[in-house]
Amino acid sequence: MPLLDLVSAIVILFSGILPGNVLFYIAGYLLLKGGLFFLMSKDFASAVDIAIGIYVIFIVIGLSHFMANTLASLFLAQKGLLGLVAL
Repeated sequence: MPLLDLVSAIVILFSGILPGNVLFYIAGYLLLKGGLFFLMSKDFASAVDIAIGIYVIFIVIGLSHFMANTLASLFLAQKGLLGLVAL
């Protein structure tokens, strides 16, 4: 899963040049993963995953901001890197 978080961070950073299909897959992944882990453990990171998944859907619609993209990417990147280090 940490590797997919890193991929998600890269996709969000380059969302302006990627097709909407790729973004929908990332949104689905984040919503599904965040939802499942939030139901099991109620941790903060899973709630943020859900929020970022919803935000990615907003990106597809055209409602995005550079700073929000950067913050979402940084969160996912640090979560992915820390997950890889923990393995």
